[in-house]
Amino acid sequence: MNAQTLTTIEPELRAAQLLSFDETKAELTSLAKQSERITQITNKAGRDECHSSLMVLKGRRVDIEKRGKEARDDANKFAKAVIAKEKELIGFIAPEEERLQLLRDQWDTAAEVARLEKLEAERLRVEAIQQKIQQIRDVPPSLVGKPSVIIAGQLAKLRETVLDEDELGADYITATDALTAAIARVEQLLATQQESDAEKKRQAERDAEMEAMRKQQAEMQARLDQAEAERVERERKAAAEEAGRIAREAAEKRQAEIEAQRRVQTIRDRITSIVEMAVAINGRPSQWLQDTLGDLDNMRPSRDADSFDQFIGEASTAWDEARDKIEAEIEVALLREKAEADAQAEREAEDVRLQAERERQAAAQKKLDEQAAKLKRDQQAAAAKAEADRLANLGLREAAEAVVDFFRSSIGQYPVVCDLAAALTNDEATTKPARAKKVARA
Repeated sequence: MNAQTLTTIEPELRAAQLLSFDETKAELTSLAKQSERITQITNKAGRDECHSSLMVLKGRRVDIEKRGKEARDDANKFAKAVIAKEKELIGFIAPEEERLQLLRDQWDTAAEVARLEKLEAERLRVEAIQQKIQQIRDVPPSLVGKPSVIIAGQLAKLRETVLDEDELGADYITATDALTAAIARVEQLLATQQESDAEKKRQAERDAEMEAMRKQQAEMQARLDQAEAERVERERKAAAEEAGRIAREAAEKRQAEIEAQRRVQTIRDRITSIVEMAVAINGRPSQWLQDTLGDLDNMRPSRDADSFDQFIGEASTAWDEARDKIEAEIEVALLREKAEADAQAEREAEDVRLQAERERQAAAQKKLDEQAAKLKRDQQAAAAKAEADRLANLGLREAAEAVVDFFRSSIGQYPVVCDLAAALTNDEATTKPARAKKVARA
């Protein structure tokens, strides 16, 4: 087969030729129709017929798959050979292609570098010219407020500046205009600064005269201030002595008032303490209330023991009311505590009853679990005995048929299994006449 034939025949057609598709298709179609009449298995003979047809179809399928695999392997080898020849042919020209491309790229790179260097040199030249022009323009602003001697020096430098037309090129006129404008502006600044310097000199002379006059006035004012300070100091001392006396008298009076207020407040605090003894006592334990009542008795107002002054009546009334409240609350607390004790006893009795019931239920559950475990053991023993009986009665033929069915259903087709199936079929064929003869003799 030449190269033209390999490239013009369609892949589907080549595949059909390799597998003899049309002839094989007709054969397989006829073979498949032969088993269409098998629609249901009702006996062993039907099963054997179905199995025989299945084995024929499966054998043809395995043969077709084998032929297809051989064809695919050959195609893969052909593809690898084409790739190898392709690389071999390319290898004849690839080195020269790479060499020529390298020469071309080197020339392009060198040309690009030269172009970029030329552009960079031109950019630097233009930037230097612009910086020089900007430096000329920056001279006047930098001299604002400077002394006239510095301005005069910079003006002289500007006047001495010579511009090179060949160097500046197209920017020569711009540079000349900038230099002319800078000289004019610096001359203006110099004239203004010189006038300012003269005015500063005149102002300094006037300031010196004014400073001498201020000094004389300051000396005179200092003498007047000294006299006034001495007078003010004398009056201050007299006023301070009078203010001290008044302050001492006011402080003594204020201290007496504070002491009186403090004593009244102390009495009020004692009465408040008595009242607070009966506050927030609801719900308190009876023992706590008894202790509080004892503390209250220790605080009982007495004209002989305590000094309540004019508040003795108010203190006694507060004490009586507090004691009545505490005694009433003690009675309530005793009743409440008795009720709580009775309720606690009932809860404890209920807990004992519930615990006994839980223990009874646990014992019953344990007995049920033991019965269930025994039943499970009996079932397992019965199942084991049944399996042992089945194995004891199992014949060689039944075991072989079970092996064949297992491999066919779960693993696939093996030659050994096929041989075993064929042997069973042959054995079945030979044993049927023997059984028939035995039946006839019987």
